[in-house]
Amino acid sequence: MLLLNRAQGSGGQRPPDRFNYRVASVLAVAALVAVVATVATRSTPGSSAAGRPPQHRPPPIDVIYETTPATHRVALAEHRLTSACMTRQGYQYRAAPPSDGQVADRPTPFGYETLPAAAGTSAPPAAETGTEDPAYGRALHGDPAKRLTVEVDAMRVSGPGGGCIAEAKQRLLGDRRARWMELQIQLFKIQDRALRGLPEDGRFRAATDRWRACVRERGFTWANPLEVQRDLPVNADPRTDPGTRADVECKQDTGYLADAYASLADAQRRELGDEPTALTEWQGLLRGQDEAATAVLNGAR
Repeated sequence: MLLLNRAQGSGGQRPPDRFNYRVASVLAVAALVAVVATVATRSTPGSSAAGRPPQHRPPPIDVIYETTPATHRVALAEHRLTSACMTRQGYQYRAAPPSDGQVADRPTPFGYETLPAAAGTSAPPAAETGTEDPAYGRALHGDPAKRLTVEVDAMRVSGPGGGCIAEAKQRLLGDRRARWMELQIQLFKIQDRALRGLPEDGRFRAATDRWRACVRERGFTWANPLEVQRDLPVNADPRTDPGTRADVECKQDTGYLADAYASLADAQRRELGDEPTALTEWQGLLRGQDEAATAVLNGAR
């Protein structure tokens, strides 16, 4: 298990009602944790969205969430190494290997982009079963008191410091594992700063104004799209809820997502700054992992 802690902000003031960047940041944190744990995401049957796919160019940092042949090879090699390690210790590794049909789990900082699957119909993500055995858990995750922890500006990420998972990651990353984790934090912080600056962007404000006018014509008074998810009744079906449908249709009719993501991409590029960037270094470390993974998958010992 990988843990992430973040210092709480002060003041408790609500940000401008045009865009609640704190909520968007929470979504980004969840995606970040998945990326730090592994560069490939697991498939989630039944979670494909309904309706037209959104038409927008992803911002630069979204590349860290993509499922590519390289990330699949890394995930497959890590699974193979972990399984072999557990076998040596007398256990059968219970996690399923990554499949070819993986779906990227990227953040959606502007709320719904298409109509989601019906509530309660998504299959749970693939997971380890029967891991309640303490000895099995220790073999896999190592000593819980000796975790690898990285902290950057009050944000802390930790992962197994020993055990088979750590051994597999060490094989693929060498002595760069801590740096890999630091880069994840840095990239999240860049995402966060870019999101915080969006209320000052004229194109983003204009897109939000168009979206707001559209949903008001349909009887809703939200200030920004994140309020749609906030106000969705607990037992509502997002596919058929009038508010969700109005939100998604107005995003499509007004071109909201294209402009919102274009503004976010510009903001991320400004925050990334000149080369070399954290993103460039992240991509270099991924290439190194891919080379090591290819060797593992080709039978190297």
